[in-house]
Amino acid sequence: MKQTTLARQAAIRKVPSLEKIIRGSLMEYWRTCGNRGCRCYRGKKYRHGPYWYLAIRWAGGRQKLVALKPSVVSEIRKGIVAYKRLWDGVYEIAELNLELLLLGAKSKG
Repeated sequence: MKQTTLARQAAIRKVPSLEKIIRGSLMEYWRTCGNRGCRCYRGKKYRHGPYWYLAIRWAGGRQKLVALKPSVVSEIRKGIVAYKRLWDGVYEIAELNLELLLLGAKSKG
C-alpha cells in the first residue's frame, strides 16, 4: 500500500502546470493560389505555405480552425504535448486511487 501511495505522489508531481495546456490538433496546410501563372500549379512541391492551424473540437462535435502565426507554432505544440501529459497523469492517478481504495477495503475486511 505504501508503494502505491508513493507511486501516486510521483504521478501527481509529473502532471504539468495548467497554465500551459492547449487542447486541439496542430494542422499544416500547403495551398495553391488562384493565379494560373503561378508556379504552385506545377506540383505539390511548389505550393504556398506552410500555413498553420489549431483544430479544436467543441461540445456537440463542432470543429473550429484557428489560424496561427508561425512564431507561435512551437509554443502551441508544447501546449498540446502538456495537455496529453495532463490526461495521461489523470488516468494514472485515477488507477492508483482505485488500487488504494481496493487495498484499503481488503485490509479492513
